Amino acid sequence: MTALDLAHAYATGDTCPIKVLDTLYEHIDDAPNAFISLTKELAYAQAQSAKIRWQRGNPLSIFDGIPIAYKDLFDIKQTITTAGAKLRMHAPPATQDAHVVSTLHHMGLTCVGKTNLSEFAYSGLGLNPHFGTPTNVTNPDHVAGGSSSGSATVVGHGIVPLAMGTDTAGSIRIPASFNGLVGFRASRQRYDKQGVFPLADSLDTLGPIAHDVIDCLLIDELELLLEKGIKYDHSLMHNDFTPYYVRVGDSWTKIDYSQHPDTWMKPLVRGQETDLIEIPANWYLDDLPPMMFIKKSPNSHGFVNPRHLEEMWRDQFDWVYREMDYAVFPVTIHPDVSGRPQVLLMLERLIKHFKAHDGVKFVTMNQIADDFAKRCPRQK
Repeated sequence: MTALDLAHAYATGDTCPIKVLDTLYEHIDDAPNAFISLTKELAYAQAQSAKIRWQRGNPLSIFDGIPIAYKDLFDIKQTITTAGAKLRMHAPPATQDAHVVSTLHHMGLTCVGKTNLSEFAYSGLGLNPHFGTPTNVTNPDHVAGGSSSGSATVVGHGIVPLAMGTDTAGSIRIPASFNGLVGFRASRQRYDKQGVFPLADSLDTLGPIAHDVIDCLLIDELELLLEKGIKYDHSLMHNDFTPYYVRVGDSWTKIDYSQHPDTWMKPLVRGQETDLIEIPANWYLDDLPPMMFIKKSPNSHGFVNPRHLEEMWRDQFDWVYREMDYAVFPVTIHPDVSGRPQVLLMLERLIKHFKAHDGVKFVTMNQIADDFAKRCPRQK
């Protein structure tokens, strides 16, 4: 079950964080040698609070009460960070949570425990002679991959839907691949590494391991980036001309053409809005799909004439101006042609056309986001 599936089950009352923890700890041995230490007392305290919030319809986030495990390089208050090494078995306990751990806990995630790894994270195989070696999910005779071996196997064996790992030269990507999972190696400065035991500080990165891309996306874009103050995104295109608040936790019935439509033709169940504002400014909107030149495809459009794009944009703008009282109309240019003289001339003609209409303003993405937030304050 993915984290998103579990969140939907919380929202509908099909289960609760306490029941999930009970089942999880009963099956902890299904992932041999995957954990170095468990944090049951902390987990149940967090889960009980999350259960109450879900019952009141006021979760901290879509991840409230979702179990998560952390590679034993992440400091968790009052636990020892062993780094998978015998040398650190009796190190002083951490006095505070790592920054990422604190962030995710403030969003309600439930800390199950700390996972095994290659000693000091220095191996791509995932072997550990001191705490045992986690087993590959599909074949116990194969290595699990490393160094985030425990983080991958606790997800792969279905103990938790999410685990955090570190990656210096493949330590998230290798075990994720070996166990049929998705691992996201973030860029080096994307997450704060305070409180994470280093292997090579100039190369180390942090990131999640999950069953699918959506869970990794939610951990990354909708949670940690919001925590850093990023308020808008422009990679999605659900609305062509109006911003909107990104939702998480939408659910729907998959189409099954072998069954009667009554079994799958059901409305979308909307999830929870976040503070992230989506602005329709992806250059896929106009010029790429209908006019893509693909050398191997006999029916592709061929090279794009800027005047064809200009005609499309003029028609779109004229319709939007006539039909809508409020709209956002980004003119997006494919990066391959954005600086060419013929494209610049086309833009000059378009801008002149736009300026001839009353009420049109040229603003930045940041100003669009601020204006939308004032016009449409999110109901919390």
